[in-house]
Amino acid sequence: MKAETSMLLMSPLGENKLHSTGLHQFDIETGKVVTEWRFGKDGTEITMKDITNDSKGSQLDPSGSTFLGLDDNRLCRWDMRDRHGIVQDLADSRSDMSTPVLNWAQGHQFSRGTNFQCFATTGDGSVVVGSLDGKIRLYSINSMRQAKTAFPGLGSPVTHVDVTFDGKWIVGTTDTYLIVICTVFTDKDGKTKNGFAGRMGNRIAAPRLLKLNPLDSHLAGVNNKFHNAQFSWVSISFLPACLLLFPSQRCLAN
Repeated sequence: MKAETSMLLMSPLGENKLHSTGLHQFDIETGKVVTEWRFGKDGTEITMKDITNDSKGSQLDPSGSTFLGLDDNRLCRWDMRDRHGIVQDLADSRSDMSTPVLNWAQGHQFSRGTNFQCFATTGDGSVVVGSLDGKIRLYSINSMRQAKTAFPGLGSPVTHVDVTFDGKWIVGTTDTYLIVICTVFTDKDGKTKNGFAGRMGNRIAAPRLLKLNPLDSHLAGVNNKFHNAQFSWVSISFLPACLLLFPSQRCLAN
């Protein structure tokens, strides 16, 4: 964050529980933790599973003070500024009671069933979220309460998602294959949109699946999993996770 002078770090509660009740702000220039924060809403401590920037490229903004958080059934925006406009600081404090609570600036706490796993943002701040049931949901910058578009699951949990800057392409990672989705469609008025700006409905395009061929899958072994396929910033092309994990092997498109 802040023109890449700060980094936000979370520590999991335990080996089998990847959620965190707070985070540390690390000053890259000095190499020190300068602030600690707690996650809370309506006076109650809550947890987060993951955090990310407000939008692609927002880490370059020197005045940035907000970021997004994700938990099993929560999607929200956190603000490190005090409600009265004063930036909170913990330089001289050490007790848990004095650790400041982040300001829940926007978001929604779903009752149940979403099972969020991972998320990413576009250049304008729209959000794509992958779930344990394989669903991929698209949220516009204006609302985190209801997804504009939801792509049905294909049977495997989505462990990582990425999206292009313009929001036109999404890549989802599962343990054994990648899902590539085009979000562009034409609405009933003949206008071209993406799934973040309008509801795609029955105009959802069939996803492309990328996976290892049977021989390479056998050579990789049963315990090898794909990790974090990501798009390049310079084009819509992406680096398949299998190429990152198994550089000598190939991918097949179905």
